[in-house]
Amino acid sequence: MPLNDGAVSQIYPFAPNAQEGTGQLMPLDSYKEDSQRAGGMNSGIASRARFNRVHRQAAHMASGLAQFIANRHAPGVLDDADLDKIEAGLLESVRASATDAMLDYFLCWYVFKGLHPTAKPGMVPCNGALISGADALRPKAFAYLQTPAGQQLCITQAAYDTMRAAAPWNGIGGAPKFVLDAAAKTIRVPDLRGMYDEVAGYDSLGVGMSHGDAMREISGRLAGVGSSAASFIIQSITGAFGVQNYTSTPALTSMPGGQGQTQIAGNYGALFKASNVVPTASRFRPASWGALACVYLGLPS
Repeated sequence: MPLNDGAVSQIYPFAPNAQEGTGQLMPLDSYKEDSQRAGGMNSGIASRARFNRVHRQAAHMASGLAQFIANRHAPGVLDDADLDKIEAGLLESVRASATDAMLDYFLCWYVFKGLHPTAKPGMVPCNGALISGADALRPKAFAYLQTPAGQQLCITQAAYDTMRAAAPWNGIGGAPKFVLDAAAKTIRVPDLRGMYDEVAGYDSLGVGMSHGDAMREISGRLAGVGSSAASFIIQSITGAFGVQNYTSTPALTSMPGGQGQTQIAGNYGALFKASNVVPTASRFRPASWGALACVYLGLPS
């Protein structure tokens, strides 16, 4: 590629306009078989065409390498005989190119393991935000999401809204895909808040799909119940069942489930309470730790 704007290289090509068949440049086939190319120059009359081919090939590679460095290394490449600068520029350029190639491989991929509360460059939190001017701000992701492969990651805004509105998400989380509006030049990122990744194919879950929370059956047994004006006799309570006192105010007190016959006085009723058996919270959730779920959209322009 040509030098980027502002890139500086003082390593120039040699004889770039020389032509074969004019005496300026030895033809490549002749140069390939030339004895002086294989064994080195001999004494005698110098050949301008051979000389130009030798130096053009060497300068061609040198100027190409210099262009590669100059396009990625701000100080550029100067003809100052400082080999340490060339080495430093080459190392920086190779690292930058390798990093770009590696990061582009993960374009539009999720990263779930971020512990830092802010995203690194190129990473965008998966919180359902809308990116305007995506063609300029995130050009690689904008272009990729329009390819056949990228389209597999996208759904319509209506489908996105339906996924987020479903229980238990209720507008937060539940949408693991993008919404691309190429005409409006916007990208809506996935909304993974409160979600957990699970290997697709388990429990009929497909790639890019989601399901709500669920739990296993909770059961219990309330048996041998008898009653009289003075007492409420319970012969067996197991699992999630218990009893509750309704003498004054409903749900005033509760008795955890237990084995054995119990006789209590007053107005009592059966109580089903899952926390007698399992830990409870405002929603079903596995044991977990907090992470900043992000998606890589390419380094900002």
